[in-house]
Amino acid sequence: MKILLTLFVLFFSSSVFAEDISYFEIEGISVGDNLLDFFLEEEVESHIRNEAYQYKKDKKFKTVQFYKFPFFKTYEYLVISYKTINSKNFEIGSVSGGIIFNDFQKCILKQDEIIEEFSSLFPGINKDNKEIFDHQSDPSGKSKVSSISQVINGGDIAIQCFDFSEEIDWQDNLRVFLNSDEFNKWIIK
Repeated sequence: MKILLTLFVLFFSSSVFAEDISYFEIEGISVGDNLLDFFLEEEVESHIRNEAYQYKKDKKFKTVQFYKFPFFKTYEYLVISYKTINSKNFEIGSVSGGIIFNDFQKCILKQDEIIEEFSSLFPGINKDNKEIFDHQSDPSGKSKVSSISQVINGGDIAIQCFDFSEEIDWQDNLRVFLNSDEFNKWIIK
């Protein structure tokens, strides 16, 4: 049984208390799933983000980004990283859902709503642990990230708002991330 993680409501099943990262879904997709169960291989190949993690010598994961597919109910886009090394089935290591915001304060309000729902699944989460910091891709230091995360068995969940400066020229957005331990270790390495 999986718990569906949506932007507006997190549903809780008393039989499963967030035991593992794979119990959560974004648009019906979870860490560990086969990407080809949701998209055709041609769609995957045509949506690869070439710039993502291009600095990494080991290409263990590839990242794809999908905008406004018909089955998306909550998010405007999904960003999914899947295994390419030692994986024949496009195993998902990270999935995130995003919504574009033109107003950072509205994004923060939506983030707070999600955090409130999230805390009902994780009573030990400290809602005061939300951090606001500079975005590392903006050398001007004007882009900000509001973030809270929770480590759970098999990975972590993060809820973030991005407020990008005009120097970066990226769209402000809210993202909900599900990352496997394996993906996190690869990113850090």
